[in-house]
Amino acid sequence: MSIPTIVEQQEAIAAVLRDVSGINRVFVDYPRALDRAWLPAILLTPMDARYDREQKGALSLTTFRNWRVQIMASSVEHGRDGDAEATLKPLIDAVQLALAENPVLVTPDNRAIVLRLHQGGDAGVRLILHSGKAYVGTNMTCQTEVSGYIEPKG
Repeated sequence: MSIPTIVEQQEAIAAVLRDVSGINRVFVDYPRALDRAWLPAILLTPMDARYDREQKGALSLTTFRNWRVQIMASSVEHGRDGDAEATLKPLIDAVQLALAENPVLVTPDNRAIVLRLHQGGDAGVRLILHSGKAYVGTNMTCQTEVSGYIEPKG
């Protein structure tokens, strides 16, 4: 059986995030701009990865990939905004809990994706620039682990 791809992992995480109450949109492709009607939104981005060919044997491949879960609560015109921060804080808790409650995700064809929240954390309430506009939001990180066996060529 093949190893779940980055796209399959991203879709599995996005499905969990779409169920978080208060999130209006989850982006798996980075949007050029954020429409106010889409907020609060999450931008889910694959980050760095580490590969392991020894842990499960020479014919195996295990990938540990980090993910950025960027929560954008509200756009702000001038500095920090108390209402936007009040919107963000419960979303941080809700997203954290949703990821923690789903330690193993499954692709449509029953391949496992291990989801680790303990490998990450969040950056707290902060201003985030996106396409020249400021948003109150945070960056969270989590990690997936996928494994499979490969057939050497030749």
